[in-house]
Amino acid sequence: MQNNYVLTGSIASGKSSVLKIICEEGYNTISADEIVTELYGDEDFLRDYKNFIGKEYFTEGLKLDKYKLRDDIFRDSALKERVESFVHPKVYKKIKESLKSGYDFIEIPLFFEAQKYFLESGIEIKGVIFVNIDKNLQVSRLMNRNKITKEEAESMIDSRISIDDKISSSDYIINNNSNFDDLKKEVLKTLEKINEKAN
Repeated sequence: MQNNYVLTGSIASGKSSVLKIICEEGYNTISADEIVTELYGDEDFLRDYKNFIGKEYFTEGLKLDKYKLRDDIFRDSALKERVESFVHPKVYKKIKESLKSGYDFIEIPLFFEAQKYFLESGIEIKGVIFVNIDKNLQVSRLMNRNKITKEEAESMIDSRISIDDKISSSDYIINNNSNFDDLKKEVLKTLEKINEKAN
């Protein structure tokens, strides 16, 4: 029997750190971002992708210009939908192939934004874990991580579904507003709740 849980959260909230802690506790963990990275290294995928979205997003041969694509996606909702319709089904197919018997924790950054593709995948889940972060701290982390301005960081954050809506649609909330030790305590408490509910 499978107990699948989706791990999601706002951009730069610390989802990867949470997933690493869960992995260190002995659970099977799956990262959608890692699967996307694998796909971007696959020539067959890139060839089909190039034909689908256009050669202007490739600098030479099959080398994807991720920055141009990312910038255009934020400005063009139609392009965003096209990219999602191509990438997400392939990502969820690989996620489904990686599920094991027992507990699976699947990190999906854009779970709420592209939920329809997840539903179409047929993956059953027992709950959604949301990593929450104070917006000022989130903006600061995103600026440092992506080397962007405050205005650019706020624009990226505001382009997503609101945090309040995501929290209300989640089963477990992990707050990441302090240090790593406090985050680990939050994660372990959440895992304890999940195990109690499962038993």
